[in-house]
Amino acid sequence: MKFIKKPMILASIYLIISFATLSYFFFMSYQLVEEKQKEVLLVELENTCKEINEEFIEIDTIIKTLESYLSLDTNDGELLDLLVTIDQKYESIASIYLGKTDKSMVNSSGFVPGPDFDLRTRIWYSSAIASEGTIFTPAFVNASKDRVIVTAAKAIYDQNTLIGVLAVDIDIRTIAAFVSEKEIGDNGYAILLDSNNHLLAYPGMDLAIIELKDVSNFEENLLAVRDQGTYEDFYISDEQGVLSVGEIESNNYQLLVFLPQSEFALSLIFISRMFVFLGLIMLVIAVIVLLIYNFRVRKPLDLLLRDIDQIDVSKTIDYRLPKLHKDDYDHIRNALNKVLEATDLFFQEKQDAQHQLSIENQRVRLLMESATDIIFEIDKDRRYVSIFGRGLNLLQLKASDFLGKTVVEIFGEKSIERDKIYEDALKGKHRVYDWEYQIDGLSLFFESSISPIFDESKNIVGAVGITRDITEPMQKTKRN
Repeated sequence: MKFIKKPMILASIYLIISFATLSYFFFMSYQLVEEKQKEVLLVELENTCKEINEEFIEIDTIIKTLESYLSLDTNDGELLDLLVTIDQKYESIASIYLGKTDKSMVNSSGFVPGPDFDLRTRIWYSSAIASEGTIFTPAFVNASKDRVIVTAAKAIYDQNTLIGVLAVDIDIRTIAAFVSEKEIGDNGYAILLDSNNHLLAYPGMDLAIIELKDVSNFEENLLAVRDQGTYEDFYISDEQGVLSVGEIESNNYQLLVFLPQSEFALSLIFISRMFVFLGLIMLVIAVIVLLIYNFRVRKPLDLLLRDIDQIDVSKTIDYRLPKLHKDDYDHIRNALNKVLEATDLFFQEKQDAQHQLSIENQRVRLLMESATDIIFEIDKDRRYVSIFGRGLNLLQLKASDFLGKTVVEIFGEKSIERDKIYEDALKGKHRVYDWEYQIDGLSLFFESSISPIFDESKNIVGAVGITRDITEPMQKTKRN
């Protein structure tokens, strides 16, 4: 009788505690699901903002690259050829052009301003001059009424003298299509607005219609949304949900992601059913588990946990769990001992490998530092990340003079061709080239070879080069 009574008391206590714990975790999970759904919403918002910003960053990079190109004193014909090439390469670019101070224009679209067209009065022109960097205008319908565009523009100067404004017209349809088709969860969606409350993208948007609609045409409640953050119990088209707002490109654009309350409810219904099912399962197995607990579980488990607690590989790497007679957890002990043996072997192999790697690294470094040539490595930004060799003494430079800098920053404009060769190497080409360096009135001649460095996925991560002093052969050649 006592044998039966004691497990029944334990079963009752277990059930009370289990259902209390289950209820607690149910309500905790209820709140957790809500928070996780909001986190998912914010992650979707951040990722979408990032992808859209990458479009703007790419345009900004194009403008800055062209700004450097313009500093090379090119003529309009060469510039036009380059602008047309860039225009044709990027689907999102409607046109790219340089508006000059004399009201003339070099435009990839072939547009030539008429006598009454003063580009200096355009908002993109005046805004760019008033800003130090690249500006992005709100969206507008272009003059030919066939595109909704955003203009990115930057003032170009030649030694503090204004040359004009370099601008890119971005076809907003590529961004609008991405936002309109963006799936947020199972039933959510994204909306894109500009600073003038123009509705640029929304679910089911017809990209063939060339017009700018005010956001009030879609949902008047969105007019009240101004700040970044999360708005709970927000209504769009009479549907309640959670709205998260983020800003894009210097606060000129707002991205809104909306998740209906119904999606939260579906997750919570699933959790409710899951907890009911778990409660029933616990009710069925509780008595069985408690009946066998004292005989087959508690004591051997306590012994196993006590022995496991003795494991400390940081102090005793050769410790193994002892084997017991008639132990129901003998297979666990054997498995843990195998893991401990494997861990012991792994640590030994790791120590041996680290020892060999340390020796090899020292050997390679000593060879590179003692080489008469110059051995260097650049990253994808064409900046030196390492340089070795006694050949640096000929240049009267140290390794620290190179690290983190480009070849142009070190050697000046005379090294622009070398910089282009570095760029070729980062595109996968092997290049060999000669260059001259003057020091103390003497001319030194060098021959360099540079090749790309690939990672395990065959992606180019940098380039490595070797430079050799060929001054003496060059002098002999000149004397002959």
